[in-house]
Amino acid sequence: MTWLTLGRLRNIALTDLYTELGLKHAPAAILSDKDVTIVDTEPGWCPASIKVVEEAGGVWLPNEDPQRILGVSSKDHATALAQAVTRGTGEKADPQMLFDHVGNAIEARMRKGLVLMPGAGEVLSAFETAGLPQALVTASPKSLVQALVDGLGDHPLSTYVSGDDEIPGQPDPAPYLLGAERLGVDINDCLVFEDSDTGLAAARAAGATVHSVTERPLAELLVHLSE
Repeated sequence: MTWLTLGRLRNIALTDLYTELGLKHAPAAILSDKDVTIVDTEPGWCPASIKVVEEAGGVWLPNEDPQRILGVSSKDHATALAQAVTRGTGEKADPQMLFDHVGNAIEARMRKGLVLMPGAGEVLSAFETAGLPQALVTASPKSLVQALVDGLGDHPLSTYVSGDDEIPGQPDPAPYLLGAERLGVDINDCLVFEDSDTGLAAARAAGATVHSVTERPLAELLVHLSE
């Protein structure tokens, strides 16, 4: 699906939406997480990680390991994979090699087709029509972000921050601070859409106005877009 298939929203008034989000005026920019916010690739990460770990002779702990890989930096995800393999083999594993195998599986899945989260296209297109710059902030590696960008086609994203950027990962505020810097705006004037606990913590620590799409999905905000 490309962004254009959704159609551009024209002559949209965003005042009601800004008020609903707790803003007194238009933000300087929009920063959005990738998974569960714009698209949903998260369901693929656990199965791919389990497959890679078990094929390497590792042991996956279903009550612990999922929390160690979702919403974290690429480095932390890779470390969790290596520890799961060592748990089963007793031998040191290569974190980056394991993560690359998982990343390749996710990239192949993404290139087969992307499904936007309900409301994501409409809401972000409305911000684009209003002339607000937008950036993607994610812990996913650059290769997966590029696959996403390629899959979306004509989209409103001006830049992105990925897990390959050499900065501390979430919940550190560094990713969101870098996103605002790349857009040339003050993070305190930005609106962030996030879903994970680590991402929400990072965005709030950075100083942005934050909206949790887990508590209130983007689709529920469409009623506040008026012609």
